Amino acid sequence: MGIRTISILLFCLQAALLSMDVRGQSEATTQAQQLVAQHRFRQAEKVLRPEASGSGDVSTLWYYAQVAHWAGRDKASAKSFGLALNEDAGNVKLRLDYARMLYEAERLNASLKQLDRVIKTDTSNVEARLIRSNIARWYGHHKAARADVQAVLRLYPDNESAQNSSLALDEAAAPYLKYTVGYQKDDQPMQVIGSTVESGLSYSWLLNPKVQATDREFYAAGKWNVTLAAGIGNKFVFGRTGTDVSLAAGVFKNFSAGADWTGDVTIHQKLYKYISLQLQANRNPYLSTVSSASLSLMQNTLGASLILDKSNSWTAQAGYTYQFFNDHNPMQTAYVWALSQPVRASVFSFRFGYGYRYATTAHSTYRSARTLSEILANYTSGEQITGVYDPYFTPVKQHTHSLIVSIGIKPAKFVSIGLKGDVGFYAQGQNPYLYLDQTPVDGIYIASGSYKEVFHPYRLSANIDFKLSRKVSLGADYAYTSAFFYTSHYTTVHLLITFLRHGSR
Repeated sequence: MGIRTISILLFCLQAALLSMDVRGQSEATTQAQQLVAQHRFRQAEKVLRPEASGSGDVSTLWYYAQVAHWAGRDKASAKSFGLALNEDAGNVKLRLDYARMLYEAERLNASLKQLDRVIKTDTSNVEARLIRSNIARWYGHHKAARADVQAVLRLYPDNESAQNSSLALDEAAAPYLKYTVGYQKDDQPMQVIGSTVESGLSYSWLLNPKVQATDREFYAAGKWNVTLAAGIGNKFVFGRTGTDVSLAAGVFKNFSAGADWTGDVTIHQKLYKYISLQLQANRNPYLSTVSSASLSLMQNTLGASLILDKSNSWTAQAGYTYQFFNDHNPMQTAYVWALSQPVRASVFSFRFGYGYRYATTAHSTYRSARTLSEILANYTSGEQITGVYDPYFTPVKQHTHSLIVSIGIKPAKFVSIGLKGDVGFYAQGQNPYLYLDQTPVDGIYIASGSYKEVFHPYRLSANIDFKLSRKVSLGADYAYTSAFFYTSHYTTVHLLITFLRHGSR
C-alpha cells in the first residue's frame, strides 16, 4: 500500500515523544531514543524489551509498542499496545497510535475496530477518519469512505490530506474509457495490427463492471485474417476477508474460421500481510503462430501463483500453469522470480532480480512447412527440411535462467518512464528437426528428432506515460523479444480518459 516511509516514521516518532512525559526517563529509554534517531529500530527494540516486559507503566508499554512496530515486530507491538490500553482504556491518543500501527501492518480489520472506538469518542479526529476512509476505499465501500472525508472537510475545508483523499476517491470510483492501438511484427513472418477499447467503473464492493472489445488484423502466409473479440466482466471485493474475485465472459470470432466463447475466473486471496495466493482459470484464443491466425483455436489455462508484494521492498512470485487445447497435449510451466527493493538516485529507481522458468509439453507440434511430394520434387541429399510450429508453439524441457533489471524514471510529476530488461543468461531445451527416413512398409516419410540446444532469450521493453490532466493520460509501450523460435517487435499507444464525478480542486 506504500504508506510506510522513513519520513512518516520520524514524524510519528516526534509526535509520540512530544506526547509523553520523558522527565526522569530510564537509561534504556534514553539509549533507545538515540538508536531510533539513527534509524536503528531493531537495536532500540532489544534495548527496551527487558524494561517493557512485565511493566504496568503506560508510557513504557506505549513507547516500546511504537519502537517494536518500527523494528518489524508487529506481534510484540500489538501485545504491548493491548497491555497499555488495559491500563488506560480511555486514552484516545494511545488507541489511535495502536490503530495506526495495525493499519501500517496491513491488519485492516483490527485497525477498523480501534478506529471506530476512537471516532465514537472523538468524532472530529482527522487522522482516524482519514485512515478509516482509506480502508473503506480499498474495501470498495465508496459511500462510507466519502462520508469520513466529507466529515473532515466540513470542519477543515483546507485540510490538504482530506482534499487528497477526496481526489483519490473521485479517481477510484470514476468511469473510464481506454483506447489502445498496437502493431506487432515478427520473423515467422507475421504482422498484426489491432486496437482495443475498454470501459469500466468502480461503484461498490459488489459492482466493478468492465467491458472490452478487440479487433486484430493478421498478415500471415500471404493473406489477411481478421478477428474480433468482445467481453464483459465484474470484480467483487470482499475486503474483510482479503478476497477479490473477478469473472469475465465473452465471444471470439475469426472471420477465416469460426466463433467460440471466452471466459475467465480469477481469485486473489490475501494470506498474510504482503503474501497472497492467486488462482485462475481462463479460456482465450491462441493467436501466436502463423497457422493459428487463420483458425478459431482456443486455449484453456489453469494457474496458481504465490505472490509477495511489499511496497518499496522485495517483490516475488512463484507459480504453475497448465495449458491445454483439444489434442491431449498439455503444456506445463513452472516459474519463480524476485525483484530487489528499489535503489534510488535522483529521478531514477533501480531494481534487480532473478527469474527461472521451466516449460514442457508431451510432444512437439513442429512439422514440415512443405508436403512430402513437394520436398521430393526438388530434394538434394543433406538438405535441411524447413519446419513450423502448427498450430501452436510447444516448448520441450526448456529451462531458462534470467537476470532482470528494472529502471523507473520520474523526470517530472506528470511523466513516468519505465525500462526493463529480462535477459536469459542460460537457457536450454530440446530443439526439433526434420529429416527423411524410409522403411520397407511405409516407404519414404518425414521423420522428426530433437537435440539439446543452449540459447539466450531476452526481452527489452520501455514505456512512457504522460498525465496530461486529472482526466486524460497518454502512454506508449515498446518491447523487443528474442525467443526460442522467433523475434518480434511490439508497439502500443493508449489514451485513457477518466470521467470524474466531482469537480477538480
